Amino acid sequence: MSRKITRQEFIILFFSITSIVLLLVPFPKTIIYPAEGITDVTPGNYSWDEFVLPWRSYDQQIDLNLTLVYGNLSLFILDREAYFKWTLDRDFQTYYQIENITDTLILSIQFNPPITQSMYIIYIPSEDSSFHRELRINYTFFHSNYGFFFLSIALIVGGRYGYVKIKNR
Repeated sequence: MSRKITRQEFIILFFSITSIVLLLVPFPKTIIYPAEGITDVTPGNYSWDEFVLPWRSYDQQIDLNLTLVYGNLSLFILDREAYFKWTLDRDFQTYYQIENITDTLILSIQFNPPITQSMYIIYIPSEDSSFHRELRINYTFFHSNYGFFFLSIALIVGGRYGYVKIKNR
């Protein structure tokens, strides 16, 4: 004998399955920072790119294609704390550092363990320099905020449904 599913049971089932999928299935994401043409930097100044790696993301990878038109650059990849120490001329620890780039640099860095904060790529010239860059950030993440939202709806409707069922017995 088949049993008809009620509207409330369907809502509870739908929101529960949706929340489980969003909380447990990882989704790939790629952020591309478009190249804005050629950037000119003079000694004493610097250029930077900032990006944020979100909570509950892993397989984090930066792909940087840097083409130096002329000049000489150094490149630092820093987290937020190291960036502020660098701006205050204190000792800091870089995630990655390359000195004296004079041509094309193709770089792919995987962060292991994953990072959940702002990261900075700093371009420091030692002479008048001009460069073109393409930056791509790849990571896999979980839709935690949406998953918790759907889970809370399922719990609220399920709690109300259970309360009404027990009360009507």
